[in-house]
Amino acid sequence: MSPSQDRMWLIERISLGEAPKDIELTNSERELLHKMQAENTEIIKKYPPAKIAQEISRRAHVRATQRKEQQSPSRTLARAWIWGPSLAAVCGLLFIVTIGEDKQPSPYKPDSIRLKGSALSLYKKTTAGSEALISGDRTANHDRIQIGYRIDTHRFGMILSIDGRGIVTVHAPTTSNKAVPMEPGTFQLPFSYELDDAPLFERFFLILSPEDFEPRIVVQAAEQLKLEQQTLHGALDLPAPLEQLDVTLLKDDSK
Repeated sequence: MSPSQDRMWLIERISLGEAPKDIELTNSERELLHKMQAENTEIIKKYPPAKIAQEISRRAHVRATQRKEQQSPSRTLARAWIWGPSLAAVCGLLFIVTIGEDKQPSPYKPDSIRLKGSALSLYKKTTAGSEALISGDRTANHDRIQIGYRIDTHRFGMILSIDGRGIVTVHAPTTSNKAVPMEPGTFQLPFSYELDDAPLFERFFLILSPEDFEPRIVVQAAEQLKLEQQTLHGALDLPAPLEQLDVTLLKDDSK
């Protein structure tokens, strides 16, 4: 039997050194803990903190230059950073930039950064189980995507996506016009989402706030991105204190 969501969160905290190691675990939970610890070790080897810090500085400089070039005096609306997921917590870093030595930067792949303690997670269902996805990964029509999230304090939130046609889909909440009360921990939505034949990409957003809010505000901001032709790169124009994270999946027919 798979561990409950609360136990999964506890095991993850133990693997990251955020909870006591002497907590009693079942055999299956202990095996999962060892697997998480091995994965964390591999991530640290693949993404050394010094190399990550250097890449953060380089990308910050590039992004600052791009924003300066794109801004005009008649357009003063500030755009937030495009937030995305992380692979894991590495050495207590505030945020993580994923880099690949064999991959060149893509205009469709924003910097993969997360807010401390919060993350949006996507998994592609496969015959062997599931495959974790990060921003810029390629998918195909009819792939089934499992959506999850992690937060460290009580929040109100919602999850939605916008595809290459500009169609906005709200994944949570499903039946209410109020944001979803989200407890601390790591969770998955109770259903998966099948990608349709929309071209180019599917972009997922996790919206978080310490206060309740109306999802229609976020939907309207997403629809505004379509009007501005910024559905792929633009940040949602949201009022404070709403925060946003996003993950962009490319479709196989993307060019």
